[in-house]
Order: sequence, then structure tokens, then C-alpha cells
Amino acid sequence: MSFAQEVKNELCQIELDEKGVLAQLGAMIVANGSLVISNKEFQLKMVFSQAMIARRFVLLIKERYQIECELYTSKRPNLRKDYIYEVLIKDDVREILEDIGLYKLNTLDQKVSRALLKSDSAIQAYLAGWFLVSGSINSPRSTNYHAEFRCHKEIHAKEIVSILKKYYIEAKIVIRRKEWVVYVKASDQIADILRLIGAHQALMMYEDIRIQRDFHNSLVRLDNCEVANEMKTLKAGAKQVAAIQKLIDYHRLDFLDQKLIDIAHLRMANPEMSLNELSHLYQSETGITMSKSGIKHRLDKLINLAEKIKEKSA
Repeated sequence: MSFAQEVKNELCQIELDEKGVLAQLGAMIVANGSLVISNKEFQLKMVFSQAMIARRFVLLIKERYQIECELYTSKRPNLRKDYIYEVLIKDDVREILEDIGLYKLNTLDQKVSRALLKSDSAIQAYLAGWFLVSGSINSPRSTNYHAEFRCHKEIHAKEIVSILKKYYIEAKIVIRRKEWVVYVKASDQIADILRLIGAHQALMMYEDIRIQRDFHNSLVRLDNCEVANEMKTLKAGAKQVAAIQKLIDYHRLDFLDQKLIDIAHLRMANPEMSLNELSHLYQSETGITMSKSGIKHRLDKLINLAEKIKEKSA
């Protein structure tokens, strides 16, 4: 079972209050409903790709309006094994649309009544309804984080973006296959979406996997950083050893300041050591404290002296 499926399973189990039922029904109808006029009466047709979501819709309709729905099942075209679940409502459709705010003064509206979306719980139910019908989310184990809501109309995509923004979730819109897709890619904001739609068990799973994955990635980055630093140290050490050897070959080292001679011998004996390690070793051998920057300053001076010899002999 995919992570998105687990999220939807959890959303289908959430109990809603009266406003929540209306808000979720409104989202599902707006996202996936179509009206049919038969004998001058409205009929509402809903098409779902999963049985549990169709069942959720039917249960909410029965809970609110005590009416029966007709349910039809058919296979998808192109020889696919999965099914399509069609729910048809023939009774009281006009009253349902009026109740949700989609039918006012003999005119169909594109959005549910604003009065339904005043409370956090109603907004949670509304977004959960959208997610059930048209939402998806990548597993936190995947290589990229991604959550989205697909909309048939731009007005609905902008509404979802506006709602998410109230909860400090920055979503973007892209057009894909004649749909407006509202998407979020930031992992922490995807966690906020799960929290907002009420998928708390999925949120705990998501955060647990995300933390483990991010911790592993941090360790990998740290290891890579340490390897890079070690390579940098070895490269610098090799350059310093070559410079000191040049001074030795041209009999210049013994005429330098004693501290420079001491540092030169220390580096030649320990070509792989970091500056910090050389600093501690110098102090333990001489009893004199010399900082990491002091070590570097003297090694740089040895390199400069060796380069001058090279210039004169060129």
C-alpha cells in the first residue's frame, strides 16, 4: 500500500461534525461531481477510483440527508485491472447543492459557501475531501518530497492555495494535462498539510521516516565533508613537504630561523597531519604553545622561500 493510500485510509475514518460533513461533501462534489438534468430534475453523478472513497461519500450523504444512492462498478478501459466506482444521486440533489452553497437563487455556484469554511475543523474536512478525491503525496522514503491537489478549474486551485497560505503553507500552481495542480515540495510544509487535514497517524509515520532519512543524509554529508577536509589536508601537506625538500636540496633550510627549522622538520616527519595536530605535537615536543594559524604562517613562509629559489634558478 502506498503512503498516499494510507493517508486516505485514515481520512476515511475521521468522524466529522455537521459543518465538517457539509464541507467535505462540498469539496468532493466540487472536485469530482457532474450534474445531469433528467425530466427537469437534477441528478448528481460522482466517479471515484477507489471503493473506500466512494463508500465514504455515500456514508456522508446518508448521514446528512437519509437518502439512497445508486452505485455502479465498472472496469477501467485499456484492459487495466482496477475499477471505477460511480455513485448516482437522483433524489434531493437541488436541496443538497443549496445546503452546501453550490446552488443559490436558481444559479449554480463554483465554490461552496464561505460560511462553511469559518472554523479550522471545517477547513480540515474540506481539504481532506479534496485530498481524498484528487490528492497525492510521495512517500517520505522517496528521493523527493511532493504533495498535490489536482483541480479541474483554476478558481479551485487558487482557493486551495489561499487556504493553505492562511496556515503558512506556501503552495504553487502548475498546469498539467489540462488540470491545475496545487503542489508543495518542502518537507516541513508537507508535514503541515498532513496535520491540517487531520492525518495524524500518517503524520507521525511521515515525520519518523523523514527524520531517519534526513539524519542518514546528514551523516553522509558529514562523512563527505570529512573526506574532503582530509584530502585538502593531504594536498596542502604534500605542497609543504615539496617546498621544504626544495630548501633542503638547495642547502637553505639550516640558515633559517630556528622556529622555521623546527616546523619544517615537524612537517617532514608528519606529512599527513592537520595543522591542528601539528600544533598539539609542537607543544608536546618543545613545551612552546603555537596556534594553528602560527603553524600555517610558518609553513606558508617556507613555501614562499622555496618559490623564490625556484624563480632564481629558472
